[in-house]
Amino acid sequence: MRDKRLGIEWKQVVGGASDEVWSQVRWESDGEKGRAMLVVMSLEEVINSEGGVKEKGRGLMEEVVESFMLGEKEGWEWVVEQVDRLRSKMGDIGSVVVGQVLVDDEGKRGMYIGGWGGMKVVLVRGGERMEVWGGGEAVSGWLLEEDEVVIGSEEFVNGIWSEGASEVEMVAKMGEMEDGAKVAGLVVKVKKIKLTEEVVDNEQEGIIELVEPEISGIEPSKAQVMVVNEEPGWKRDLARLKRKLGLGGRGITLRSEESGKRRWAMVLGSVFLVIFLVSVVVGAGRRSVMKEREEFEGVSEPIEYALEEAVRLKSVNAVRSRSLVIEAKEEIVSQGDRFVEGRLSEEWAELAKRVDEVWWEVSGEVRIEGEMWLDAGVFKEGLKMEGVDVRDEWLYLWGEDERVVVRVSLNDKSGEVVAGGESLSGVVDIAGADEEILALNGSGVIVVSEEGEETARLDMEGVEGRLVEGYGINAYVVAGDDLFRFPGTGEGYGKRRRFLSPGVVVDMSGVMDMAIDGEVWLLVSNGEVVRLNQGLVVDYELKPVEEWQKPEKIMVSEERGRVWVWDREMGAVVEFDRESGDYLQKLVWEGFGRAGGVDFDEERGRLMVVIEGEVWVVGI
Repeated sequence: MRDKRLGIEWKQVVGGASDEVWSQVRWESDGEKGRAMLVVMSLEEVINSEGGVKEKGRGLMEEVVESFMLGEKEGWEWVVEQVDRLRSKMGDIGSVVVGQVLVDDEGKRGMYIGGWGGMKVVLVRGGERMEVWGGGEAVSGWLLEEDEVVIGSEEFVNGIWSEGASEVEMVAKMGEMEDGAKVAGLVVKVKKIKLTEEVVDNEQEGIIELVEPEISGIEPSKAQVMVVNEEPGWKRDLARLKRKLGLGGRGITLRSEESGKRRWAMVLGSVFLVIFLVSVVVGAGRRSVMKEREEFEGVSEPIEYALEEAVRLKSVNAVRSRSLVIEAKEEIVSQGDRFVEGRLSEEWAELAKRVDEVWWEVSGEVRIEGEMWLDAGVFKEGLKMEGVDVRDEWLYLWGEDERVVVRVSLNDKSGEVVAGGESLSGVVDIAGADEEILALNGSGVIVVSEEGEETARLDMEGVEGRLVEGYGINAYVVAGDDLFRFPGTGEGYGKRRRFLSPGVVVDMSGVMDMAIDGEVWLLVSNGEVVRLNQGLVVDYELKPVEEWQKPEKIMVSEERGRVWVWDREMGAVVEFDRESGDYLQKLVWEGFGRAGGVDFDEERGRLMVVIEGEVWVVGI
């Protein structure tokens, strides 16, 4: 057969195929010298393809045949015939070694390339061109992930490089350059592929086994590439088969040519029957395994891509980076039942671990440690506190069961019990306000002076209050479905007034906490925040990167431009930008999960955390 385009004669085409690799070798003879030319489909193009090697291999070979202008009959059909012939005779044919691909024994450094002959090899790493060998010397190099290797004649290498190795779509090329030079070679793209054992068969000369992926639970089959420069005769094939079956040599005498032929026919028929049955069973098993892997990588590859993008974007677009990992975490949870057991369970566990690692890298989660600051037992033995409120230079601690309020100096830790007894019966919330204590017991607000004396009662007028907060000389109360303000007069408080402007309605049913810094901030149980300015609702939204579990406290600093939300069940305080609502970081400490209350000390830049009878501080 002749190639009309190159004007050369092809003496032999042999190749091999597996579910991982399709390979094909042509042997060119131009009368004076021979050159083996390889067409190798890269692994990532075949793995997980719907049609497997049958569709991908056929498509590749059709492209090759078309590029050589071969007719349908003598082209594709002839290639198929030769490939099928080879697959039934994977013996030690040929004696020409084109190159070899080895794997590091320890599996740490990557894929090893080396070889002999006149082929030129160029390694492309990170866009840089590095010559590995050329000119007939046996040299080597280590391939890493994302490397590209170009192997071929000088003209082929130069042609590929001029096109840009990273942009080459086909993994191999044969033909001629514009100047008429004959070219041949291949391009191997190294992806995230686990390599297994050494793949050169030393007992069978002329066989080059290509790299293969490690597939959990099965022994991967090997794709072999062989080249020969002459058609082996049937006698040579028969003699080789006899040696393999132990039927030739001393001790065996054939009675006659006819009996020998019949015997050989029986032997060959038995051998081919066994091979056929084994291939059917193994093929069915491999199809099942490959289908499972296809499904697995259909899920895992998008997750891996999302993780790579998240790492790339973490300093460019932190919000998008974190959302990508959150989507990956959700996919891990939703698909976990499919892969948590079986052949791919270990790979699935590794992927889940990788998701967690990337989350820690991009999420802004910071593990912190608290420091014990005060034991409230110095004021009353066995005192256990349930709430905390920071006001100017004072820290107010209180406990409903204890029916006591303790005021502590943030400067020197000196303190005293300033309120207690029956006056605090039924109190649901306490706040400091302009050197006074506001104690909300539902039906009204009890105002207690620094000396611990009750100075006033603010009537809620039949509406049950849930939250109280002081700001300046005013008192604010969330009651029923509304928000009220008791204006300070300097000598006391005026009657309650509705804080919301006319026509403004806010659902107060789920409000958990309130903070005031000139504007009023309401924290809802689902983590949403209602921001109010002069009685009007401001368009505002916090942008957390994960779902809230039980947000209980909101803290705001106009000076620092921050909003903090304490979530007890999450065991964290999450920090946001005050103006944009963008997520900034998540402060994680086991004490946050045990705390009775948390508040922010503006002047000293720290969180005051009450855990039973102790006060802890956490710097932020």
